Amino acid sequence: MTPDKARTITIHIMQTMLVIFVALALLIAGVHPGSVAFALLCVFIVLILQRRRQLSAIEEMSLFSRVTEICPAGIIVLNPAGKTIYANHWAEDILGRPQSALEKLRFDDPIWQILDEHDLPIEQEKLPFARVMATGRRMLDCRQSLTDGHGIRKNTIIHASPLLDKNATIQGVVITIQDVTLTDAIHRALDRSLERSRALFVDCPSVMLLINPENGRIIDANHAAADFYGYSIIKLKEMNIRDINTSTVDEIKQEMTLAVEQERNHFNFRHRLASGIVRDVEVFSGPINFGDMHLLFSIVHDVSDKVRIEREARSQQRMRAIGTLAGGVAHEINNPLNGILNYAQLITDQPQNPSVSEYAAEIGKEAERINRIIRNLMSFARPAQLTPQPEQPDAIINDTLSLIKTNIRHDNIRLSVDIAEGLPCIECRKQQIQQALMNLLMNARDAVNKHHPGHNADKHIRISAVRHALNDQPAVLISVEDNGAGLDGLANEQLFDPFFTTKPRHSGSGLGLSICREIIQGHHGKVWFERIPEGGTVFHIALPLQQHSDNVSRCHEQNTDS
Repeated sequence: MTPDKARTITIHIMQTMLVIFVALALLIAGVHPGSVAFALLCVFIVLILQRRRQLSAIEEMSLFSRVTEICPAGIIVLNPAGKTIYANHWAEDILGRPQSALEKLRFDDPIWQILDEHDLPIEQEKLPFARVMATGRRMLDCRQSLTDGHGIRKNTIIHASPLLDKNATIQGVVITIQDVTLTDAIHRALDRSLERSRALFVDCPSVMLLINPENGRIIDANHAAADFYGYSIIKLKEMNIRDINTSTVDEIKQEMTLAVEQERNHFNFRHRLASGIVRDVEVFSGPINFGDMHLLFSIVHDVSDKVRIEREARSQQRMRAIGTLAGGVAHEINNPLNGILNYAQLITDQPQNPSVSEYAAEIGKEAERINRIIRNLMSFARPAQLTPQPEQPDAIINDTLSLIKTNIRHDNIRLSVDIAEGLPCIECRKQQIQQALMNLLMNARDAVNKHHPGHNADKHIRISAVRHALNDQPAVLISVEDNGAGLDGLANEQLFDPFFTTKPRHSGSGLGLSICREIIQGHHGKVWFERIPEGGTVFHIALPLQQHSDNVSRCHEQNTDS
């Protein structure tokens, strides 16, 4: 039986005994029975009204008990003396003591060992109950820790409100208490995790940047970035990636778009340091989210030494290519030399022949041919020019073919040249473009020889040049097409990887196409290949037109002179 029900039965019995006692007293006193009946009726009416008020109060108490018991927080009611007069089961669980034990304790009992959020003892007058009683105002979000009845230390958040009567007099204090021990532990673990993540970012020896892809702003940088670029972290966070990346604004935006859309995560750039020195860098970049911020997380590696070594390797490869060409050039020179000797013999044998002048003209023509071949060879062999110059696409192609066509003819390969008329000049380092074209032509020769071994009339290589558009900008497209075996199953990225080769071991270094791509990208162009359905492959080189007005006039002069 619950205490409330027992209390109700007791009141019922007492009220019944009171009615019987009053009736007997009136009869003994000689009161008329009718009057006694009226008096009893009045008593019963009073008792019924009292009963209704009691039932209403009981219902209110029952509702209060049900609400507080299902409330997911500890609720405690303290009287003005600070004693517990009510506690729900959540409060009993949190404090680790039953209500009977709580009613024996005051709010400031030393058994609680109450500490603040910094683990310092809280003075009694600063406890929530005392502050509410002193000020009459609510106290919210008070953090304190205490030891429960099982000796377990718990962190709590307490809200305290005054309990007022109709005259606004404080009749007690209602306190809600929440156990946040587990929540605090989770927050501490998250904080430690964030600290570790922050340490990995800040103290990592690799250069790291957080970049806003929308505007290129550097959101954060680590110590390694500050050491590498020569700017403080604060200064870097005030900068834009355009301040250190030497690429154009459109190129940077395009590359960041590729990184955000996860189409690519590896990039090669040239970054300018605070000292003005430009370094070659390899960047691995990908999207990362911080709340509602969508950023790019970039790891930057200085690969200047690697680029230098590759440049030296390219130089060595060029020298090897020159050695390979030497035999062909010697053979090419031998034919015009025989012509010179023959014409010279004719002049000697027939000094009075009227055709002497014609022979002399042929001698000059063949001699000029030899001179042009030697000049192109020397130009290709000398160190590369550093500054791009306006060059005619047809001149670049013809000069390259003069160095390599003997090797192609020696293999009985038919060579077709189709260059559109009136092509505008491109701004480039001619020697590098020649090297890229020579790599493609040599690869085409090897592919044709492999697919059509020996003497075969089907061997064919075609080189062409036409106007083109690259990223909506005017350009020239140079294509090298062969009818070899093709490149089925290979992707562009794989084929252009350094040291990747489809040739037999010891037959190729795997650097030719990698060097070709680097040269073309260094000219802000693009190189790619396509498979020909009938068999074979075509490699394309797209080079943007030069835009400077002074170079336009110089290129026009070259065209006029030619």
